[in-house]
Amino acid sequence: MMAFTKRMLGSLRGPLSDVSKAIVDYMRAAAAALRNGSGAVDIQPVDAALQAYAAEVAALRSEGLIRGVPVDVAERFFALGFSLEQMRQNLNDLNRCHQDWREAPRPS
Repeated sequence: MMAFTKRMLGSLRGPLSDVSKAIVDYMRAAAAALRNGSGAVDIQPVDAALQAYAAEVAALRSEGLIRGVPVDVAERFFALGFSLEQMRQNLNDLNRCHQDWREAPRPS
């Protein structure tokens, strides 16, 4: 299990850091855009970071490193993936709402 944990942490540290940075940058840009009524915010960096994370998870799984770990470790591993996918959906919803708000007719 210790080998899995070290390998997992080593492999996922960078992609998770990239996901965190992309989400924070997107949220800050979206907040600024909503405050000043400016254009759309590019969500592509968030998608790219999440895809890179998913690719690293797939590599860990293909190496068989998930098999044989204690249930609580596997649960946390998969819960993180679920949480990130939920975050992706929430940010896409925010992006859609922001676009709808920008396109809504303004009272004169």
